[in-house]
Amino acid sequence: MKKTIFTLLFVSTLATGYAQRRFVVIMKDQFEAPVIRNRIQDNDRDQQHNRNAPERNRKMTKLDQFLNSKGITPARGKFVDGNVGFGADLTPAQENDLQNDPNVDRIYEDINIQGDPIQQGDPIQQGDPIQQSWNYDASTQSSCAVNLVGGTVSSANPRASIWILDTGVDKKHRDLKVRASHAISFIAGEDATDDKAGHGTHCAGIAAGKGIQVNGVSRGAEVIPVQVLDQNGDPILSGNMEP
Repeated sequence: MKKTIFTLLFVSTLATGYAQRRFVVIMKDQFEAPVIRNRIQDNDRDQQHNRNAPERNRKMTKLDQFLNSKGITPARGKFVDGNVGFGADLTPAQENDLQNDPNVDRIYEDINIQGDPIQQGDPIQQGDPIQQSWNYDASTQSSCAVNLVGGTVSSANPRASIWILDTGVDKKHRDLKVRASHAISFIAGEDATDDKAGHGTHCAGIAAGKGIQVNGVSRGAEVIPVQVLDQNGDPILSGNMEP
């Protein structure tokens, strides 16, 4: 009897796991075009966001109505800015229904994004004496890849912002000008301005750092953190497509 119950539970677990898979669904423009196609432009980013909010909300409401009509819960997020669509766990029947829906452009299985760094060569430790091989230029206080792309230049344009898509950026870093008000994290439970991995802050320094002995390509430029990688570097695609 115990063997029979165990077998039934095992088969039930397998069936439940197979019943639903993660998918990303993109809608056709005939259903609703993304915000970016006809967005209102404004020199002030905050004003631009606010002026486009009503249209963004209208599109999101229409997407919600579509999901309700299909009995789908978008556990993986919804998006309407660059594309219109959603991520969700779907049964085979729901997947087939969406494949044949005239409003759906494409549907594909969700994937894990691999962000784990691979170390190449020996790391340079802080405090090590500067080596000639680093291509360091004392006059501009920059080195390596910064010089290879033309050296460091000062950013005086208030709208010359750089979006860093990574593990986030440390808003407290003294060498960076981080615009925390525009930061966004697509990782549940993590703050884009609290970079636990450190990789995004490192990249931000190469792009826009302005400090003692080390300057970035566009030193002093405003940095906006967009967190798409978690502290372990293992997010999913659909999580990075939300507005």
